[in-house]
Amino acid sequence: MALKPIEILITAKDEASAVFGRLQTKVAAVGVAIAGYFGIQLFKDAVQSAADFEAAMSRVEAATGASGQELQALQKAASDAGASTQFTASQAAGALENLAKAGLNSTQSVQALNPVLNLAAAADVELATAAEYVTKAVMGMGLSFDDAGRVADVLAKGANASNTSVTSLSQALSYAAPIAQTVGLSLEETTAIMGKLADAGIDASRSGTSLANVLAQFSDPSSAFKKELVALGITTNDFNEALRQLEASGDKGKNAIRAVGLEAGPALQSLLNQGMGSVDALAEKLRNAEGSAAAAAKVMQDNLQGSIKGLGSAWEAVQNTLMTPVLPVLTQGVNDLANAFRASVSDGTIDRFGQIIKTAFENGIQGVTTFIASFDVEAIIAKFQAWAESAGDAFGKISQYAQTAGGVVQVVWGAMSTGANVVMAVIYKVAEAFAGVASNVQSGIALILDGLAKVTFGGLSASFKAAADEIRLSAEATGAVTQAFSDQAAAAFD
Repeated sequence: MALKPIEILITAKDEASAVFGRLQTKVAAVGVAIAGYFGIQLFKDAVQSAADFEAAMSRVEAATGASGQELQALQKAASDAGASTQFTASQAAGALENLAKAGLNSTQSVQALNPVLNLAAAADVELATAAEYVTKAVMGMGLSFDDAGRVADVLAKGANASNTSVTSLSQALSYAAPIAQTVGLSLEETTAIMGKLADAGIDASRSGTSLANVLAQFSDPSSAFKKELVALGITTNDFNEALRQLEASGDKGKNAIRAVGLEAGPALQSLLNQGMGSVDALAEKLRNAEGSAAAAAKVMQDNLQGSIKGLGSAWEAVQNTLMTPVLPVLTQGVNDLANAFRASVSDGTIDRFGQIIKTAFENGIQGVTTFIASFDVEAIIAKFQAWAESAGDAFGKISQYAQTAGGVVQVVWGAMSTGANVVMAVIYKVAEAFAGVASNVQSGIALILDGLAKVTFGGLSASFKAAADEIRLSAEATGAVTQAFSDQAAAAFD
């Protein structure tokens, strides 16, 4: 009976609805699987992040000896840094640890943290490195850690106002700061001299050691440098003022410059060539450097890369906040499991399992030994001997046949033909087996691709279907090769 057009349309609609219904179910199942995977991964990452922060704070606790409210203040400082800067809470905790190891107490570490964060961002260095720069400068110049912000600002401003970097300035200061503060130079004055030496192309280590050398001789009344200054009528104990007067002396001051030595002399000359006015001007800028580290840090972070870093640290703050309450529960669970393992060892349970495994291996080895011992080696040797003797008889007969002139060629050709056929038959059989395995593997892959084609749609489904058809054709071709190898093996035995 012919179907009416309306019946055809209804049937097509029902079949399409069934297909889309099955497709929707499969897509939903795939969605649930994907969501489950990412949900587990997110939970794992969150726990790991919170655990890392917890471990970092444990190191801070050990370094500071803090407890109670002091430890809470340290943890809050690190958490706040993670939520508001490009650095994570764990990194901020690492900076607190470094500050504490440099000799700062808990309160001082918290006070110094923000300057260190700003300097690290401004100079694009690691937090641990920035903490080292600040602490060495504070200690070298004989300052208090209340001046940590001042140190960070001067270093940031000095690097931007001269041909150098925060790293180079800090390295130079590490050489010159101790002697600089003994002769009365301020942080700003010392940094200004370092900046001008850098402008003259003198690297950090050389400028630092040169300035330390000049300062040491200036503070020593018996040094040749000091005597030459006195000979010029320069008797002030103010180092900057002494250099101004030396600059004003012109060529008369050459002997004093040479007196400081072959390494320090050129550095001192380059400083005087630029004029002490330029040194004073840079020092004045550095006295007004407040807020420079924070401003430079803001500029350095005002880009996509900085925003991505900020997003990462903010996300870690979210993870830490969510998972920190969970950590004690997980810790207790892990400890309970570890205790259960220890108890199983101590009460002999694990040992009993070990004994069972030992017995199994012993029985297995004994079985293999018994099986090997069941062979009658003498009988096997006797059979091989009999075979060798029969082979000898066969070769003897071949030798007899070969006595005739025409028989020699016949015998050799027959032996070679028989051997070659046997070898070729074996080769064909091996090839047949490998080809059969390959055909089966290809068929299995085709079935998997067919399955993927059924649970996907659109171009992706068509791609899976086309790939399945192609591999299925390849499997059929491989099957034909298998049959060909089988035929060749049979022919070789004929």
